[in-house]
Amino acid sequence: MMIVLEGPDGGGKSTLAKTIVHELGLTYVPSEGPARGEGEIDRRIERYFMMKGDLLFDRHPCVSQLAYRVVHDQPAPEGFLIDQFYRLKPILIYCRPISSGNHQASGEWDTPEYLAAVDKNFGALMEWYDQWAVRRARYIYRIGDSIPQLIHCLKGENYARLHG
Repeated sequence: MMIVLEGPDGGGKSTLAKTIVHELGLTYVPSEGPARGEGEIDRRIERYFMMKGDLLFDRHPCVSQLAYRVVHDQPAPEGFLIDQFYRLKPILIYCRPISSGNHQASGEWDTPEYLAAVDKNFGALMEWYDQWAVRRARYIYRIGDSIPQLIHCLKGENYARLHG
């Protein structure tokens, strides 16, 4: 099983990840942030494809790298890697923030300049993710939604995968 939590900063991904990992016994893969050089994002994706077991990604570069291009100039992953990602049929959960300004620094990439760029482009980022979610997300989570209900649905998906 592969679950990917996606959405703009401040959508509750990290909090939701802790509960899902605990309840379903998945291996947690935290976000590694933006690309760190030419070709690095593609190598990262290939490394992710090699991971075994049941995984939960707090963002996956096949989605977030494209979304955050509205915030800062970043290379897009190779198209064949994006296609391969979606062929794996991950369970995509869109964590939609209630408002802007909820971002908490979570890595060395969260510089004051970067956080200002996220705030400035938050509307465009939300629009990108909203359009993506309509086409791709299996679940939409908002802070305050029932986490136990979402966990129940995910347990059902895991049961179906193992016994279907």
